[in-house]
Amino acid sequence: MSAGMHRRAALVILVLVGGVVPLLHYWFSVGRVLSVTPMEARQLLASSGSETLLIDIREPDKFKKFHPESAENWPRKDIHAIDSADEIPERFLEKTLLLVCDGGVHSASATMKLRDQFNVEALHVDGGIQAWIASSNNGSGGMEASFRAGSGEIVPVPYKDSPWYE
Repeated sequence: MSAGMHRRAALVILVLVGGVVPLLHYWFSVGRVLSVTPMEARQLLASSGSETLLIDIREPDKFKKFHPESAENWPRKDIHAIDSADEIPERFLEKTLLLVCDGGVHSASATMKLRDQFNVEALHVDGGIQAWIASSNNGSGGMEASFRAGSGEIVPVPYKDSPWYE
């Protein structure tokens, strides 16, 4: 085999490893998880009453700083520590759970665990709290566009326009 063919083969391998492998990894780890957009999540919460719960899986300290108004906290580490369906908190049984985290990746893995291992009706909210905040600022409004602070008071959406250089 000539040096030129070796370079071409190395380039093909590099393209496959650098391009296809990350896409496959993403699809197997996050892409196949059933999800909803923040807007769809708000619609589900508004239409199904107490049959759908918004679950913020961030750590309690982050949850206490601010969270979507009706969200309940169930930390990701607690979800991943579950070994049997008996360990799932009773208030979450027989409900549709909408899991949200900071950016959407951790809620996807928690959703997969609950669905695959315990047959829980769970969906992950695409983009996490960041997308929730962004969609709150596009005029969608409603109860779920407001946030509750650790003090219990309703606070404005924790959002600010950021300059380009920041």
